[in-house]
Amino acid sequence: MGRDQSFVLTPCWTGSRARDQHASGRGGGRLLGAFFDEGLVDRIAAFVAPVVVGGSGAPGPVGGLGVPTMADAVQLTNVRLTRLGDDLLVEGDIAKPPVREVV
Repeated sequence: MGRDQSFVLTPCWTGSRARDQHASGRGGGRLLGAFFDEGLVDRIAAFVAPVVVGGSGAPGPVGGLGVPTMADAVQLTNVRLTRLGDDLLVEGDIAKPPVREVV
């Protein structure tokens, strides 16, 4: 089993109501995938570097269960792109799809 990077979770309370409580985190793909699997991600900030890492054993940015088709992929809204030197910062909110009943 591969090593996951360290994870940092920072609570950021902006009000007294539960919906005003936020946490910021960063970690390896396996850990981030677990957050996606549980529906705990509502916003992302991802850095894209001009490098290519390949191979069947290469680490991916998000692990977890994934989705079976591109139509089921997580969509972003309110996307903002920022160039930082040679890198690109992609920020966006997770578009919450309607809850589908499992049959």
